[in-house]
Amino acid sequence: MTRTIASDAEIAAEDPGVRSEFFTLAGLAAGGSLGVAVGEKAYRYLKSPDPLVLQVMKSASVAGSHVVEFKAANQTLHGIYIEALSIEHPQLSLGPLTVLLRETVPGSGLQMSSIEWVVQQTPAFVPQYIEPGGVLDFAIQMAQIPRTSTARPYATLKIDFSRLDEQDPTMGRKQNFRLRW
Repeated sequence: MTRTIASDAEIAAEDPGVRSEFFTLAGLAAGGSLGVAVGEKAYRYLKSPDPLVLQVMKSASVAGSHVVEFKAANQTLHGIYIEALSIEHPQLSLGPLTVLLRETVPGSGLQMSSIEWVVQQTPAFVPQYIEPGGVLDFAIQMAQIPRTSTARPYATLKIDFSRLDEQDPTMGRKQNFRLRW
């Protein structure tokens, strides 16, 4: 017996209640290969179309500076290089930007190794490679805006990156984030 995989149009035409049943364990077991087809389609619809996805993980005040943690995920089948980073604020200049990378620091004696933020000056940080399907954890540190300032408590991270499978030299991505005290 040969089963065919349902087309996008066939799945879209189904009753939404029936379609949601395939996302339950019982629905997947009962649906057999059709459940696999629906799962593949769900993955395509949930996956971001952007080649580089940025997540804002944390924003805090540390020792008189704003520190914002990010996660950059390569959504392509090819490598990506981060070529440049900058911060934009609509009202202020936030001064020099320091980039922090997570690195494993070996322990000494009986101490276990630990994962710590290590300072990378912006010119030394780029270019930064992210493997296909890989993730890069990094943080940015900048001068703290005084709490009494009338400046808006947000800024924008601008990343220029290049895909190894594209002829265009660089692409850009912007991500807004809140500044916390």
